[in-house]
Amino acid sequence: MKRLMVLLITSALMLTGAVLYSQEAVKEDAAAEKSAAKAAEKKKNPTKAFEMGEIVVKDRAIANVEDASTTTEITDKDIKARGDKTLDQSLSTVPGMNVYQGQKGQMGFTLRGFRQDKVVILVDGLPFEEIYDGGGGDISRIPVMNASKIVVNRGVSSTLYGSRGTFGTINVVTKKPEEMYTTIAAEYGQYDNYMLNFSNGATFGDFYYWLTVSVMNSGGYKVSKKLDADKRKEWYKKLTSDGVYAINYDTTYPANSSLRNYINGGDSWDHTEYRKYNVSGKAGYSINDNLEAGVSASYYKNEQLFLGFYSSALNGYNGTAWSADPSNSSIFKQRDWEWQDDYRYDVSPYISFESGDFSLRASIFYVEQMNSLIYWNDPTLSQSSTPSWDPSKQYETSYGLYFYPTYKISSWNKIAAVVHYRTEGFEKKEQLKTNLSSPYYTTREMGASYVTLGIEDEMKFKTEAGDLGITIGASYDAQKFDEFKKSATLGASLNDALLPDESSIIWGTNDSVNPVAGIKYEPLKDFLVIRSSAGMKVEFPTLHQVSDNDSVGITKEIKPEKSLNYNAGVEFFFFDKILSLRNDYFYTNFSEKIERIVDDSTGLNTWMNLDGRTMQGLESTVSVNMERVLNIMDVSLSQSYVYTYAKDHDDSYATKGEEVQECPEHQFNTQLIFDFITNTSLNIWGNYKMNEKYYVMASNPATGTAPYSTAYFTTVELHDPLMFNVKLSQKFREKYEVYITCKNIFDDYNADPFNPGAGRMFYVGGSAEF
Repeated sequence: MKRLMVLLITSALMLTGAVLYSQEAVKEDAAAEKSAAKAAEKKKNPTKAFEMGEIVVKDRAIANVEDASTTTEITDKDIKARGDKTLDQSLSTVPGMNVYQGQKGQMGFTLRGFRQDKVVILVDGLPFEEIYDGGGGDISRIPVMNASKIVVNRGVSSTLYGSRGTFGTINVVTKKPEEMYTTIAAEYGQYDNYMLNFSNGATFGDFYYWLTVSVMNSGGYKVSKKLDADKRKEWYKKLTSDGVYAINYDTTYPANSSLRNYINGGDSWDHTEYRKYNVSGKAGYSINDNLEAGVSASYYKNEQLFLGFYSSALNGYNGTAWSADPSNSSIFKQRDWEWQDDYRYDVSPYISFESGDFSLRASIFYVEQMNSLIYWNDPTLSQSSTPSWDPSKQYETSYGLYFYPTYKISSWNKIAAVVHYRTEGFEKKEQLKTNLSSPYYTTREMGASYVTLGIEDEMKFKTEAGDLGITIGASYDAQKFDEFKKSATLGASLNDALLPDESSIIWGTNDSVNPVAGIKYEPLKDFLVIRSSAGMKVEFPTLHQVSDNDSVGITKEIKPEKSLNYNAGVEFFFFDKILSLRNDYFYTNFSEKIERIVDDSTGLNTWMNLDGRTMQGLESTVSVNMERVLNIMDVSLSQSYVYTYAKDHDDSYATKGEEVQECPEHQFNTQLIFDFITNTSLNIWGNYKMNEKYYVMASNPATGTAPYSTAYFTTVELHDPLMFNVKLSQKFREKYEVYITCKNIFDDYNADPFNPGAGRMFYVGGSAEF
C-alpha cells in the first residue's frame, strides 16, 4: 500500500513538473498553433456516430421533441475527459440522475424520483433490458469507452421510441470509422483495479469495419474513513428505529453476527471483486451511393462478488393485521451474492437506403443473456454453508425488427415513422441448494410479443418573429402474452399456467395510443430559446408480475401504468454564446401504479393497480466556455441545480407515506475543465446530493391488530454525499496521453451507509492513437 501511494504521488509530481516545464517553454505563437490544431481536428475526425444506432438522427431532423424537452448529449470528448468506463459513471454527471449500487452489486439509477425500469436503455438502438423484471438491469454492463455519444432524455421522448421509456430514454451510440484508426488505453488503480481497452477500425473503398475489446477488473475497494465504527453505530440506530421495539442496539449486537461485521469491519469491504469482458464490432458495405448493408454485434461477460448489508426493521402488514416485531437476529442482515456466470450477446444485420427526399433504416436483431446467481447469507464469507435460496439461472432472449422510414415533404416539413416488432422469451432453471452438484431443472418458461407503429411530423418555420419548430406524433403500442409454463416442484414437468385476461382494443393483451408534441421557439436568434413539450405513455406489466399473480391463482387484468409528462423551459445566450443560462420546469403524473399488496376482497398477495405519484421540479444550468484565457488556456464550466418534489398519492401499505425514497430533493452537478496550450488538461467534476429520505418506524403497532396506517412510519434523512473527482492529463504529439485521476477526492460515502461504496481512490493511465 505504501509503495503504491509513493508511486502515485511520484507520478503526480512528475506530471505536474512536466506541466510547469512545458508551460515555461511555450513560445509566443503556441496559442495560435493550438487553435490551428483544434481547427484541423474539427475538420477531420477519424470516427463519427454510428447512424444506424440513433433513433432520432439529430443532424437530419428538421425539428424534434428531444430539442424541445430536457435532453443531455454526452459526447466522446466528455467521456474521455473524465475517463468514464461504464454507463453508470457517465450518468452520474447528468442533472436529475441519482446513480447508486444495489444490494446485489448492480449499478442502477433513479431519475427524478422514478426507478430505472421506467426509462428505456438502448445500445445502438437495441433495448438493453431485463426481460423478466423490466428495466435495464445492471448499467455497469454497458461500456462507454468507445461510444460516440450518449443521448439522455428526461421526461418527454420521441414517438419513435414507442411506449418504451415512460419517463425518459438513454441511447448509447457507438462509433463508425471514417479512416484507419486505432486506440489503445490502459489504467491501473489501487486494490488491483485496472482497465485495458483496444479499438480499431478502417475503411477500404466502400467497405468499413470497427472492432473494440476491453477488460475491467476490480480487486475490491476500501470505504471512506469517515464511516468509522462510531458513525456506523449512529447510522444503525437511526435507520433501524432503535428504541421503538423491545430490542435495541445493546441486545442486538451480541446476538447478530452481521451487525458485528458491519460495525467492526474497518475501512476494508471484502467480497466486492469483479471482472468484466466486452467485445463488439460492426462491418458494412456501400453497395451504391444510395444503399449500405452491414451487421453489428457485441458480447459481454462478467463474474462478480458482492457483500451487502440491509435493515429489516420495518414492521410488516399482511393485509389484515400487523406482523410480529423483528428479532435480534432478523433486524439486520448480511447477504453474500455471487454472480457465477453473467453474459449477453447480440447480433443485428442492417440496411440503410436514401434516395432523394426518402430514407429508410431497417434492421433485424437477436439478443440473448443469462445470469447465474447464488445468495449465501454467510457472515464469515467462507461460502461453506448451504445457500439461502435454490441457485438459479435465468435465460432471456429477444428477437425482432425495426423500420425507420422518413420522407421530406418540403424544406420545412418532414415525416418520420417507426415499425417495430419483437418477441421476448424467459426461462428459469433452479438447482437444489442442498446439493450443488445436482443438475439445474427448468421451472418456468414465459414469452411475450410487442408491436409499435408510430408517426411523427417535424415542421420548422422561419418567420420575421423568429424560428419556430413544431413536432407532433403518436404511436400505437401493444403487448401480448404468448406463453407461460411452470413446474409444480423442482424436476417436475412443465404445465400450462394462467395468463392474464386480454383487454386490448385492437391486438394482444394490452394496447395503447401514446401522443407526443413539442415546440421550440427562438424569437431572438442566438439570444433566447423557448421550449415546451408534452407526452402520454404507458408501461406494460412485466413477466415477473404476471408470474407472481399466477402463483396465487389470479388472472385479473393488470392495467398498464400511465404517465403524463410535461416540460417547459427558457435558455439565454450571452457574449456570442460564451455564457448560457437554461431553466426547465418538469412535471410528471403517474397513475395506475402497479404494486404488490394483499387484495382485501380475496385475501391474496397480488400485483394490482393503485394510485400513482406526482413529480415536479426545476432544473437550472449555467454554462461558460471561454477560449484563450490569458492566452494560455481554454476554460469550460457547467454548473447545474435540480430541485425535485415527488409525492406518492397512495396510502395503502404498498407505501409508508407520501415521501418518495431514493430521490434527493436537491442535487448540484459541477464540471470545470482547464485546457492549456501545452496540451495539459485539468478536469474537476462531481455532485452533491441532499435530503434523500428513508422510512423508519415512528411507533410500534401491536402485533395482530388492524387497520393499517401510514402514521406508524416516519422518514429520516440519509447521508448527503459530496462526490468530486480530479483528473490531470498531459498529451504528447496530439496522439499520446498520460494522466492521474483521484476519484472521490473528499473520501465520502454513499447516501446509504449500509452500502457506502468506494472511498478515495487513485488511478494512473494512458492512451495512444494511431
